[in-house]
Amino acid sequence: MTNELIISNQHFFFSVTEQLNALVKPLKDYFGITSFVYLKNFHNGEELRLSNQPEWIDYYYHHQLYKHNVFERAPGKYKKQHILWAALPENTQTLHFAKKFGIDYGITFINPVADGCEFFFLGTTPDRPDVMARYISHLDLLEQFLLSWKENANGLLQDADKHRLILPKELDKEIAFLQPEKIDTQAFLSTVSNKTQFKMTDREGACAALLLRGYTMKMIGQSLDISPRTVETHLDNLKRKTGSFSKGSLIKYLEANLFSLVKRRSE
Repeated sequence: MTNELIISNQHFFFSVTEQLNALVKPLKDYFGITSFVYLKNFHNGEELRLSNQPEWIDYYYHHQLYKHNVFERAPGKYKKQHILWAALPENTQTLHFAKKFGIDYGITFINPVADGCEFFFLGTTPDRPDVMARYISHLDLLEQFLLSWKENANGLLQDADKHRLILPKELDKEIAFLQPEKIDTQAFLSTVSNKTQFKMTDREGACAALLLRGYTMKMIGQSLDISPRTVETHLDNLKRKTGSFSKGSLIKYLEANLFSLVKRRSE
């Protein structure tokens, strides 16, 4: 039994170019993205892969590049995140050969799901390094697009699901996926707070005091005779001033810096 994967050029994955180009046209028009690949790896070892560049996918499978791809690990090893290809090791074989097909300066969105893990590979041409700045500046738009894409491509994905592949994955064990190093958020914010001097307004201070007592936004509004929406605005202002990304992190920040904040209000 051979470990080589042989896929006919009549396979379903190679027949969807026109449909995909139509579905991803906004990415090309607004971002300059010319290459789109959707990969779904299932927990049972199967996978499906759709691309608007079938010649690249044919090369990828024929030359067994999946054996050296950091995105071909077991689905359970991945977390929801996005990875710029520039952050991957320089010797990544997949990226090296992708350039031969005019694919470069890309980003991968990783989305774990119940039955496996989805990957969205977005790339542009080798002469468009500027596109990376667009990724970073508009990550929210790209994520919204990918959600919409899944809805719009639902029929296509259902058809593709009938043509899953099982790869003979003798993976290169030396290729380890890069997990982002976790940053101690509170430690970082505390260093910033020492240098960032700001004062709370009276209303913000009152909202902060009640928040630390465990009040909900509705309860804070009732106590201060203001609407919950106004309370939310004050708390959003405090999150912006303190660099907090959620109500929970704001509470931790306030607890850690209560003395200095009270002192600033009294000055």
